[in-house]
Amino acid sequence: MSSTVASNTAEDRPMRAPLAREMLIVLVVVIALKAAAWLLDPTMRTFVGDSSSYLWAAISNLPPPDRSFTYPMIIRATALAHANLIELGWLQTLFGVLLCVFVQRSLRVDLGVKPALALGVAMALAIEPGQLFFERMVMTETIGTFCFVMMVLAGIAHVRSGHLRSLLAMAVFGMLVASLRLSLLPVVLGFAPLPVLVHLLADHRRWLRAGLHLVVVIAATLFCHKAYQLWYDTESDALERSDYTHSSGRMRIGLLAPLVKPEHLARAGLPSNLVEQTNPPSSDPHQREAQIWSDTGLFMLIEQHSPHPDDSARKVAMYAFRDDPTGLLRMGISNLFDYFDHTITTWRMQDDLGTRPPDDGMIAIIAQRFGYDARGVATRSSPIHAYYASSRWYWVLLLFALPLLAVATWLRGRRSDPSMAALLALLGLGMFASHVLFSHIVSFRYLHPMAVIVAILIAYLPASRSGAPRR
Repeated sequence: MSSTVASNTAEDRPMRAPLAREMLIVLVVVIALKAAAWLLDPTMRTFVGDSSSYLWAAISNLPPPDRSFTYPMIIRATALAHANLIELGWLQTLFGVLLCVFVQRSLRVDLGVKPALALGVAMALAIEPGQLFFERMVMTETIGTFCFVMMVLAGIAHVRSGHLRSLLAMAVFGMLVASLRLSLLPVVLGFAPLPVLVHLLADHRRWLRAGLHLVVVIAATLFCHKAYQLWYDTESDALERSDYTHSSGRMRIGLLAPLVKPEHLARAGLPSNLVEQTNPPSSDPHQREAQIWSDTGLFMLIEQHSPHPDDSARKVAMYAFRDDPTGLLRMGISNLFDYFDHTITTWRMQDDLGTRPPDDGMIAIIAQRFGYDARGVATRSSPIHAYYASSRWYWVLLLFALPLLAVATWLRGRRSDPSMAALLALLGLGMFASHVLFSHIVSFRYLHPMAVIVAILIAYLPASRSGAPRR
């Protein structure tokens, strides 16, 4: 046995050396591209509502009720600690660099992609418009996408190796994703058991081991997520339970508002005529965002009549969904068509760009506590700003290419590499389905993680014919 181990180690050495050189090349090239981009455009930007909430949470050390708390902790350790908002941008760029390197490694080691193509993918991701833009935004997109991709890469590694440690890494990164970008939670939870289940496609005889791994990954995922929820409640001195944030009911009622009927409100102990009082009307699927934030939206009206508005909103949303479970799909499909409506997409792109400036008070706080002059930045263009502004059709193409690439991946790799083809295909289809069902608006920033997955699928397609790479 010892001779076998020694032999395997000796065989691995010549493989590791070229891979290390390739990773070093990727690291140098990506850093050079990112540095050039920063020299070209060092402008930091904010997104009204979200960014202000994160910055204030960093200062007050109190979790925002409706957004990530881990991200303000990162802001506190960097931009606030050194009174330098640019430092946050540099950190986010570092995460962007690491994303490229780890994707390249996974493409080479786990997916058998040729060196030149893997390098090309890494370079493309380094200068991808969403990546460059959000590295300069006070938003969770860059770090959240990094954690999401690391979760996916851990799952890919498990399919190849079967190692338990990759499942534990998946659980940890999945929890971090939920703490940063709650919109990705359905994909995180749906992805957790997939690497174990598809692993059985390659080896049906290992069902006992797969069963043990399935128990481990589910238990680890539930433990990590419950631990985060308890920590969040403790940090915020919560008197009520929370689901990752204290505004999950608000978000659910916004998602399902057009399905809410007077009888759903009455069953939750609320006045049944609240639907009639909403302005804009809650029955309009295009006005779901207003039902979350508007003073005359459905949630604010519920808040006026309930001592525990978030719990009440959760109940109303649950009743509405139970009575019309297909309604969510109908609204989601309708929302997909809105990506081809020029008026809607133009307005949404402008919103993504952060063209609404922070109020005077927040501008003063940014200057005093974060050492950055944000006056006029929201309405001032810059090279990366213009680059992202011109990418509207790029995002639409990514969205609709994802399910097609997922199906193509399965068809091409189902015989030579069934486990990996199944994992990647289900991931792509799951991300598309999640966006259809749980995105209440047209939003290009919601599509940001898709860019990496689309790149991985494209790189894997020519490699899938050759079957699984050797480890």
